[in-house]
Amino acid sequence: MGWLRSARGRLAVGILIAVSATMVVAQSDGGALAGTIVDASGAVVPNATITVTGTQTGTVYNVTSNSTGGYRIPDMKVGAYNVKVNATGFKASESTGVVIQVNTVSSLNITMQVGSTQDTVTIVADAPGLQTESADIGTVVSTKQIRDLPIALNSTGQSFLRSAETFVFLTPGTAGPGTNSDSSHSGIFESKLAGGQNFATEVILDGISSQRADSGSAFDQTAPSVEALNEFKVVNSTIPAEFGRTSGGIESFTTKSGNNLFHGTVFELYRNDKLDANSWINNFNNTPIL
Repeated sequence: MGWLRSARGRLAVGILIAVSATMVVAQSDGGALAGTIVDASGAVVPNATITVTGTQTGTVYNVTSNSTGGYRIPDMKVGAYNVKVNATGFKASESTGVVIQVNTVSSLNITMQVGSTQDTVTIVADAPGLQTESADIGTVVSTKQIRDLPIALNSTGQSFLRSAETFVFLTPGTAGPGTNSDSSHSGIFESKLAGGQNFATEVILDGISSQRADSGSAFDQTAPSVEALNEFKVVNSTIPAEFGRTSGGIESFTTKSGNNLFHGTVFELYRNDKLDANSWINNFNNTPIL
């Protein structure tokens, strides 16, 4: 019977590894693009070649439409892309500025025009496509918002941090200090998504959960700098099955990747205590600023 127990043990380990691998693939730090290739009459165009090229990185993805004209490109890096479609007997179609967002499946359907393959029909698509491939409801906080909006200090309730996670309060279905908070000064640590509990939000950075046994979703304790973050998405309704360990919502962060240009960021954080107002506690105790 020893060999049977050993075989069962190996089988259990194998199943655990397979499930873990599936979860790692499912929780991506990128987005996806999907759609259907049709002609002017609405008939599907199979075996069309779709080439997707990143406008800033030069990253190239190649797929072919299937027998129903459908295509799907998973696990794409966040950013803007140009999509070119070629099919025998049709003019080439090129869509520019197609935006891929974190944990979002953008939809791009292409209508091909009959003609020479040497001709190209260009379509400007400088806005995110509609998400028709999944049922989850969420909000993407963009790079521009993270870069341009002011970030409060001491917003976590624990330390003086420049926290991009405070932008979670821009999204619908989020509650925090001043609403149903247990402690009005605890900032992001008192956030609740879609009626969930404190510390119950699942926080994912580049596809990896940042959940901690001692403090749940205390992302700010281990988060990278604001300048390193690209964008993030808050999902608070009809959460996909690959996510778990949450009674409220999902926060998916993705860090910036390189591109074709040299770039960097410099910032200064200087607090002059001679210009600061006295704290409430000091005023209460008649203690002046030292």
